[in-house]
Amino acid sequence: MDEPNKAEGCREVVLSKESLQAVEKVFKEAIHESINEEDAKRFWRTGFDVLKNNATAAGGNMLYTSVVTLIKGVGKFLAIGLLIYSIGGWSMLAALFKLLVSKGEV
Repeated sequence: MDEPNKAEGCREVVLSKESLQAVEKVFKEAIHESINEEDAKRFWRTGFDVLKNNATAAGGNMLYTSVVTLIKGVGKFLAIGLLIYSIGGWSMLAALFKLLVSKGEV
């Protein structure tokens, strides 16, 4: 077997230029008849709708995660502040705030 794609016992068929043009014409007509302008618009509209929905879901998830992270951070800050206030009052809370500001953490 000389050619790897050629099955044993099969002959090669060579079409004339006219036959190739006829096959091409049949394919073009079949594609044109099966995919009209309305189908193409529906295809692209559906694709963009899916893209929009996925982007909205991802953006909403990102926003939700950001808000939850912010709430957790504020909650931790308030819990620590309340703990320090209950131990040392306003003066200890003010001293901690000054320390954090001087280090540049707040």
